[in-house]
Amino acid sequence: MSDTQMVSPLASTPDWFMFSALRRRQRASGFFSAIVMTLCLIVLCDGLISQMRGGGSYRIEMLPGTSEAVSGPMADPKAVAGDMEFFPIPQDAPITFEFKGFFSSYWFGTGMWRGYLHASDSAPSGTYQMAIGLRGTPSAAHQVYTVAIAADKFEQDRNSLSFVRRWTSWNPFYLAAILAAFGLSAGVASYMLGRRTEGLLSSLGLSEIFKTSPDGIFIRVYNVTGQRDLAGKNWVAYDSSLRRLGKVIFDRSSNGVTECLFVKDAPVLPHRGDFVAFWERTPFNPSPVRRGFFHGLAGGRKAAGAGADPSSGHSGAGGISA
Repeated sequence: MSDTQMVSPLASTPDWFMFSALRRRQRASGFFSAIVMTLCLIVLCDGLISQMRGGGSYRIEMLPGTSEAVSGPMADPKAVAGDMEFFPIPQDAPITFEFKGFFSSYWFGTGMWRGYLHASDSAPSGTYQMAIGLRGTPSAAHQVYTVAIAADKFEQDRNSLSFVRRWTSWNPFYLAAILAAFGLSAGVASYMLGRRTEGLLSSLGLSEIFKTSPDGIFIRVYNVTGQRDLAGKNWVAYDSSLRRLGKVIFDRSSNGVTECLFVKDAPVLPHRGDFVAFWERTPFNPSPVRRGFFHGLAGGRKAAGAGADPSSGHSGAGGISA
């Protein structure tokens, strides 16, 4: 039987089956997180662009018979209520302004005015404006609000500057927040599952190849081995299904990364995602924190460990004999 046809005995152990299952779930949750966070970014950009197109807080969408609170800066700190003026554009626009008083801004303490815009009960659909400011100041200094009145919620959504709101009737910022929550949750799940799979892989005596590069007559393979002692100078490499590829020769180790060389003219060459058996197999005993939430995802580690074949712990896992 050729080397490429030899399958490690580790491939039939409960730890390997658990690792394979968790790795699939990790990749699925990571892919889901990436897709959802991309959608979140698209929806958020749509919301921001629609705000910029509408002039930010100076565009107000209203229904007939409703009111919206507005506020703005007061140029003259000695102004009184009688100094406030407002005028709709056009003059017969079905909107009015109700002044409520002055107050100090929350950030810098500067003078501000506040009030309400009211849309009449019989206001027809359309876009109007309301200029608000102090009497005697240039009209260019008045704060001008664009008021878009729609007959009902459906028409309001259909005329929205946000494409997301037109298609879904959802506020894009609310939808982006919901998508972000799902995306971040899936990302955390992917991270936690990754930590779990790392522990399982280490207990199997394996380290995943994260990079390969040509190096003369060799293929240089890179593995994260951390601070663990490596026994020997050559080890067995396996593909992602634990079929034997051949042996790698130690070249150097730095900052927890070990570089080995693999003969380039082998029938099958190692790639990213393949493995090198650096250590002997050891029992996998996850900490209580790691067993917590994701213990159920593993399908019951305790039950699986009870059925493990103790005779498979040495063969095929370690150094040069696998």
